[in-house]
Amino acid sequence: MVTVQEIREELSDAQNARYLDYQIEWWIDHKRHNKHKILKTINNQVTNEERVLAILADEQYHRLITSQLDRRCLNVYHIPAQHRVVVYINSRNKPKHVSAQETRDSVLLFMYYVQYQCESKEGPGAQAEVIVDMLGGAMPTLMELKEQIAMFSGIIGRSFPKICGQLVLCCNWESVFRQAVMALGHAAGLSALVLSPAELLQRYGVEHVPTVVGGRFDLEAMEPVGTLIARWFAHGSNHRTFPSRSLARPAPSPSAPIFRA
Repeated sequence: MVTVQEIREELSDAQNARYLDYQIEWWIDHKRHNKHKILKTINNQVTNEERVLAILADEQYHRLITSQLDRRCLNVYHIPAQHRVVVYINSRNKPKHVSAQETRDSVLLFMYYVQYQCESKEGPGAQAEVIVDMLGGAMPTLMELKEQIAMFSGIIGRSFPKICGQLVLCCNWESVFRQAVMALGHAAGLSALVLSPAELLQRYGVEHVPTVVGGRFDLEAMEPVGTLIARWFAHGSNHRTFPSRSLARPAPSPSAPIFRA
């Protein structure tokens, strides 16, 4: 069994200062204690970090990604009494004509911000619960769900394994379909639940469920997340979850592929 100390002995001083024990533990678990794969993943993190810098360096493209994040109706909020950081995704409101690269870039920026929120609100090693509101839309096929879950876990798993402690799909699907979705989530390494609006209210409480799902939490009162993220990065992202721009190597073109291994 690979330990955090073993991995730290193979990392540079900068990497040891950059990554906390919980992150290394998550990579160890994600790569199933394969030391070679763990080190490869950690050494390749700079590719994702440089990818973010490339997005930020291209003002026009950054504005596009910020706008898309705003229109995706993504929100991050904290429930202190429950020690929960919640990511809410309204799947009924998606920007149209978005490329796969733009989607990946949006998720990448968003997840660095989610990691910051988890650490700052609940401490290192805290996980987010992701609620995906699928009410009012057409029921996707199992193949479509499989592809979406694979993309979600693929993008997040490499740099942010285990940051999503629970995936909650809110819908009114039949029980057989629910079981199939939970099985797909488990196969992708995600703990997945499928809840009705009533079950969602019971789990989180009416004050912490968005009004569009029947709760009293007003998402309209929150600043759009794309704008929040843009301001967070503009302020230097001096939280430890993202490195100082001055320490990064020259950023590649925004057309460069995202890190996938």
